[in-house]
Amino acid sequence: MKTTILILFFSFIGLISKGQNDNQLFVTYHFLNFKNNKDQKINLLISPDDSFSEFIEHKAIGKTDGYNEEENSYSFRIESNDSIGKQYYNNGKQIVFRDFVYNDGSLIPVVVTEQTPKLNWILTNEQKKIGSFNCKKAKLDFRGRFYEVWYSLDIPTMFGPWKFQGLPGLIIQASTLDLSISFTLSELKYLDEFEPLSVPKIGKKITFDQYVKYKENAVKNYIDRIKAKLPRGARVKTNSIKDNNLEINFK
Repeated sequence: MKTTILILFFSFIGLISKGQNDNQLFVTYHFLNFKNNKDQKINLLISPDDSFSEFIEHKAIGKTDGYNEEENSYSFRIESNDSIGKQYYNNGKQIVFRDFVYNDGSLIPVVVTEQTPKLNWILTNEQKKIGSFNCKKAKLDFRGRFYEVWYSLDIPTMFGPWKFQGLPGLIIQASTLDLSISFTLSELKYLDEFEPLSVPKIGKKITFDQYVKYKENAVKNYIDRIKAKLPRGARVKTNSIKDNNLEINFK
């Protein structure tokens, strides 16, 4: 793959010329989720009409269970050690994504097609410079999380990492208000040769409604399995599971 590297996040070497706007853009983000100790890299490939992003280099921590006899409680976290990970293809009308759902005591990979959600961005007048980018601030309330996002019109595109889309420029930084989750641009380059974008395929194909039901029932189903193994009267802490997900609810 031939590439022309234009920008490294902390050592910018110049702005992007208008003549390259129709080329494919390859962007890397550093993704952190402090709630569940996730430290990942996101690769985002942007074409004029679609995009593909994937979460890679996950610090796998497996599924950790633990009974605290002193507190008489059982804390747990559900994780996947799948080598492919989460993937998101977006053509502006639909998002085809690969994720994991809890079923019969384990996480299984699924492939889901979702109508591209309309994100109700609130564009503000706040501006600042990040590296050599002139950035503007936007706010977003999306599926239970509140984000503050800095984007740059220097790089006009509607696509961003994960399910983010609809801004007039590339996302440079995004974080939740409690700073527990963050996306930070680390590298940007144009590709000299056009590459077809992948659509997630490896996993059980389910509908978006089925996916939502799996997600909404995951905690209850897991708790039921754990309670059967616990001493009488023991409590199960579940707050960490809800907080770990990017999407807390789908209302």
